[in-house]
Amino acid sequence: MIRIIGQDGAVAGEINEEQFAFIREQFEEESPTDTSYYVDEPTLALLEESGADTGLIAILRAAVAPEADGEVRWQRD
Repeated sequence: MIRIIGQDGAVAGEINEEQFAFIREQFEEESPTDTSYYVDEPTLALLEESGADTGLIAILRAAVAPEADGEVRWQRD
């Protein structure tokens, strides 16, 4: 499992390998060691339109709450 860590440093939830592969395809990584993504409401809408499951969207949304945008990090168990 992969932990999604919000901008406040708290774990927003865990995603599986399939969900992780989906977001890695959708987001631009600055380097091979990059472990963060910028997420905002337009990005979440685009992910939904691209077929993201509701669980993944809920975790990403929780990770950027309450501002609705910000850096989200991931960490493997």
